[in-house]
Amino acid sequence: MASVKDVRTYRKRIKVGFEGLVNSVDESIAGLEYAVNCKNFAFEKGVINGKIGIDTAGGHFNTDIYYDTHAYPTFAADKGIKKAFYFRRKDSTGALDDRIVCVLSDGTVWNTKIFAIDTWHQFENFTVNYDSDAVNYNYKSEDVLLVADEQLGMFIVRADRVSYLDKAPKLTSIAVHNERVFGTLNEKKNQVWFSDDFDPNNWTISSTEAGYIDFSDDLGNAIKVVSFLNYLFVFRDYGIMRLTAYGDQNDFLMKKVFTDTGRIYKNSIVSCGDKIMFCAEDGVYAFDGYEAVKVGKEFPKITDKKTVCAGYLDNKYYLACKLAQPGDLKNDSVIRFDTETKDISVLADVQVAGFCCLKSAKDATLLCYFTGDNKNKLGMMSESGKVFETITTKIYESPENTLGSPYYKTIRGASVFTKYPITLKVILDGKEYKFNIAAKDTQQYIPIEKCGIRVKFEIEAQTAHAYVSPISVDVDVERRTL
Repeated sequence: MASVKDVRTYRKRIKVGFEGLVNSVDESIAGLEYAVNCKNFAFEKGVINGKIGIDTAGGHFNTDIYYDTHAYPTFAADKGIKKAFYFRRKDSTGALDDRIVCVLSDGTVWNTKIFAIDTWHQFENFTVNYDSDAVNYNYKSEDVLLVADEQLGMFIVRADRVSYLDKAPKLTSIAVHNERVFGTLNEKKNQVWFSDDFDPNNWTISSTEAGYIDFSDDLGNAIKVVSFLNYLFVFRDYGIMRLTAYGDQNDFLMKKVFTDTGRIYKNSIVSCGDKIMFCAEDGVYAFDGYEAVKVGKEFPKITDKKTVCAGYLDNKYYLACKLAQPGDLKNDSVIRFDTETKDISVLADVQVAGFCCLKSAKDATLLCYFTGDNKNKLGMMSESGKVFETITTKIYESPENTLGSPYYKTIRGASVFTKYPITLKVILDGKEYKFNIAAKDTQQYIPIEKCGIRVKFEIEAQTAHAYVSPISVDVDVERRTL
């Protein structure tokens, strides 16, 4: 029988965290500086903190006092918000009078003032019963909101009344570009229509008024129009077209600019500063008007993309999606992608159904609305570490691997800096050891003295705020000779 002749040990120091999520390689070969799962912590400048959450939506009064704010009203508990639109307007005196317009699940449409404490006011004799889109427009020197219902047609919404545009087609998406209204058509999904100049109710087909563009290739339906960088971009199921549309429609020029993708999901398409971002079947892309680059390589795996929807604010692209096991078609998470640093953070256990970017003279917020218990209220993306008033449970998980050695390792201790209480979990060969670590303004050394072959680390926080810098772990690794 062989016996152990020599056991040698060498010490190494390893770094745990916080380089971001990794999903493109198997966790057995991923470094411990990455995370295979991270919920409700945010990555920022090499640390993890609690700066991701949702607050009750609210805004500022029309004053110069920055801290003078108010909450937007909620609906009755049995109501549910289906869509929210930002209506930018000035009243007859030129004063700011912006509104939020909400379509409820029962089809009724309501509005509330942004710069004042207000209630919800229902528009009379106006319902939107099907999927809808909206765009701000200045019509005959008056600020209005054009609302397109894919089955009922188009409406002009003013602050106190609504009128029906009886000549407009039934559009599934809508945009204003060079004073024309463009839209994708419900009845003929391979067409994009455009109105006459300065007249959203003139859709008479002629060389000098309105018209349409017909697609006969294999890129699928036209799903969304976006005015971006002096062009109109037409998103199709499987590609993007660029329309040059200045003045005379006889000079319109259409060009195919991107086709190398799986199915594109309409509600994920959002203008993000100098790019348009969208989610396709094979990942998340950033499109600059000429080419699309995949940026979502390390995104968590989305279970079902049918319900994805997105919003953008302050260099951050928010993608509401479903990350849990297949089941009901409800989103359960929001992935936040920082377009500058490329950091990816995940807010878990939130059923966001849609976003509405509100950029007024006093506020810049990303509103969100929900299914489930919060269906009757508006939220806004924040850095509070909470969802409304509930503190989120924050979890960080490193990969589990052998640190490149098949032999036993002894975890001697960990050097930790945390500004708020955390629980550090050291998992060796599936056995979990917990260490509660108090907040401190200096580095702490936590003795561990546990051994195993396969190593994994987890961090959990139950506070709204969090701040943890990368952890240094001392490990003795055995080399055995039989």
